[in-house]
Amino acid sequence: MRNKFEQAFLQSSGKIFNFVLSISNGNSWLAEEVTQTTFQKLWERLESSAQVENIDSYLFTTAKNIMFNLSRHETVKWIYQRYLMQHRKESELTTDQTIEGNFMMQYIRSLLEEMPPMRRKVFEMSKLDYYSTKEIAEQLNLSVSTIETHLQLGLRFMREELRKRYGIVVSVMLPVSILFSKLFI
Repeated sequence: MRNKFEQAFLQSSGKIFNFVLSISNGNSWLAEEVTQTTFQKLWERLESSAQVENIDSYLFTTAKNIMFNLSRHETVKWIYQRYLMQHRKESELTTDQTIEGNFMMQYIRSLLEEMPPMRRKVFEMSKLDYYSTKEIAEQLNLSVSTIETHLQLGLRFMREELRKRYGIVVSVMLPVSILFSKLFI
């Protein structure tokens, strides 16, 4: 395993770095971070004895997915900051906004209560306590794919309910988790 990893790192780390550099508009810090995370994921995969048919394909796909997730996260932050700037008056919320925010928080908490117990636990650990899927899997003695399934189903449920109740369309680029990161502070 170690030899396979070292060989992949020596042969592909420069390629992955340059690939990320090109899709990140020359951000070398980001290219280093994504390259490191990509190889960390390869190490974890090889350590778990999972087969990797085509290592280069796996590395490029992983790097691309990491970049997509980072981009999505940055987009959400930008949208939220823009929203705050447009709707706040010198960092003060109006009474209506405070009431609306409290109502939305209560509604989201009630939606959490409607989830099956394990899904709710996984969802809260991920979105409220900021545990990674791997950490959740270890703590609950479940597989990472089971945790990911619970999260996907939980997010789908939240999206559908928020759309029904408030007309809030939560797309792939604006996940429900933004509501949690800001409402449960």
